Amino acid sequence: MCTRLPSKILLAFSCVAWLLTAILAGPALSSNRFRTDPDIVGKIVDFDTRAPIAGVVVMAMWTTDVFRLVIEPKTEYHDYFETLTDQNGEFKIPGKGLILFHNVNPPKVKIFKTGYAFMYLDDLGVHFRRDSRFSDQVKWIDGKPVISFRKKSIEERKKAVKKEGSIPFNEMAIPGLPEEKYRLYHEEVSRAYHVLGMTPYWEQDHRYIQIRKGGVYPAQQMAVEPVKSQRRQTTEDR
Repeated sequence: MCTRLPSKILLAFSCVAWLLTAILAGPALSSNRFRTDPDIVGKIVDFDTRAPIAGVVVMAMWTTDVFRLVIEPKTEYHDYFETLTDQNGEFKIPGKGLILFHNVNPPKVKIFKTGYAFMYLDDLGVHFRRDSRFSDQVKWIDGKPVISFRKKSIEERKKAVKKEGSIPFNEMAIPGLPEEKYRLYHEEVSRAYHVLGMTPYWEQDHRYIQIRKGGVYPAQQMAVEPVKSQRRQTTEDR
């Protein structure tokens, strides 16, 4: 015979479960629930010449940690931002401001430009680790990071573009994320492929391409009718 537990017992059980969850998740997540996510303003210069580099794609991705009782927390995509450095090599990543009750991690930063390959910076904010593998390439001047970007050999660049996908970060491989969101990155990676005499894999597979205005484009874009001049010329040829 089934009996229902009194509501007070159920309430007490729920409170205990919530408390255990908070205790277990607290150390890993609490610091990201109550904090300020500031703007990141920096500059990128050539490692050898120290000259500012214009047109570098600067990307930032924010993630959240989803707590799970039985296994370790899962990191999921939250938001993405990209921009280009100006003529002075300067850039700005707008922060999320005051974060309350939302577990949003500091942004992961990545920079890329044809000829320089790729550079990952897990946290370019106030918590940047001075002992990171890029500590010799990131210096703080007047409170702002100045990044020294190394040029790469042709072979190094070929290996790098082969490893990189059509999205800036692995966490962004989710359904429904518009390609326009990371347009600057996609265009620069395509440019790097062609400069190296290589063809991006998304332009090689017939399953991912469609004809558009006489050219070949990713399948996510809609095919359109030929332009009128082409149609008129075809009719006259007949």
